[in-house]
Amino acid sequence: MRNEIKVLKMNDYEWYATKWSIEETNKWYKENIAENDIEDIVICNLDKHGVWCPTEDEKDIEKLKDTDKVIRIDDEHKLMFGNLIKMDGAVYKYISLREAILKNADFREPYCIASTEW
Repeated sequence: MRNEIKVLKMNDYEWYATKWSIEETNKWYKENIAENDIEDIVICNLDKHGVWCPTEDEKDIEKLKDTDKVIRIDDEHKLMFGNLIKMDGAVYKYISLREAILKNADFREPYCIASTEW
């Protein structure tokens, strides 16, 4: 179904936001990025899974002060939303996939919302 935004874990290192079906997204991915087995694709929970996004919010920057990170872990040993980290001169905040999608909700084609390959 089109227009229902979801995030697909395409492989071990890339997550794509898409409004398309898994089949349509995988076809596009294979045509534009690389070969990919559809069986490897996982639909992510937009409210439980997260991504590190750049932030320039003064409250976030003030919260870090002179430290490089503010990291909290929940009872299941998972990162909590709102965590902060400084890296390469920028500040990043761990937010839900849903919140990350809202920053770019008018996209047309799938886009890489997270990757371990920078």
